[in-house]
Amino acid sequence: MSASKRTEALLNEYKGNLYEFLTAQRLARVNGIESQFIQTLREDFFVMLSQQEAFIREYYPWLLEDLPILALGLGDQIQSELDSKIIKVEIVGKASASDKEGDVGEADLLVELENTKQALVSVKLSKTGAFVNTKSAGVKSFLGKYFRDCFEIDSIQKQFSDYFDKRYQTMAYELCDMAGVTPSESFDSWRDQGLSELPGELAHEFRQVFLNSLYDVSNKLFEHLESLSKIDSNLFTRCLFALLGYSRVDIIQATSFYKAKDQHYELDYHRVENGLGELSQNFIRLENRPRSSSFDIVFSDRILQIR
Repeated sequence: MSASKRTEALLNEYKGNLYEFLTAQRLARVNGIESQFIQTLREDFFVMLSQQEAFIREYYPWLLEDLPILALGLGDQIQSELDSKIIKVEIVGKASASDKEGDVGEADLLVELENTKQALVSVKLSKTGAFVNTKSAGVKSFLGKYFRDCFEIDSIQKQFSDYFDKRYQTMAYELCDMAGVTPSESFDSWRDQGLSELPGELAHEFRQVFLNSLYDVSNKLFEHLESLSKIDSNLFTRCLFALLGYSRVDIIQATSFYKAKDQHYELDYHRVENGLGELSQNFIRLENRPRSSSFDIVFSDRILQIR
């Protein structure tokens, strides 16, 4: 990975952590519990946040002006959606190393309301028009994990896993043969010859073989999902909820969408969704791109991309 790509990858992680904190801080401040909120945070969290803020200050200093402004608006919209005084705010996402992690699904914040109820909030910052990352899963567990209630899913997952293994083997031997090295799925001879294993660094003819294998695997997965959707459309749609960030039906999805302008993030709009709403009613279709490593599951108000 090039230095610029590494820097960009770190930015995506760090600004997300900082944005979660700023949004939580805004919620605490408007409810008069900011001091209490700060006290709930662990010392190592502040050390991590300080290091990440220093990185942003060095490479993307304008974001330290833009993120607090965006978080202020998102926090106020979350507060409006909750329509109740908040008496406690906790950061429970991965960055917090909270003991509650694992019990809260995709949530980043846990808020306690005056009416004794709790609310889980997932906070995201996304460029308008870009895909918002939700879930990641391995090829050999994807179907069984997210579509476990579907008809004969264990058998279908096995079929897909077997296909993946065979397609990977074919790709490996084809690449080794083209490079004139001893065929091997482990690519030992490939590495011994100093050939790169990074897809972006493969020579054109090698890269095309690699891409063709990705296309084939994506097409096969599309076929399985299309089949599942036809067997039971309602059940299939319910299985999509976790992939949309709703592994728990009570999670509030709070996202700030921005447009990049003159090295600044300008707010486009905030979207705060309280629960699943009408998601189960607006699934439209699956849409494949045969010469691509991804395909779309289209809803009336969003697109879920599987890749």
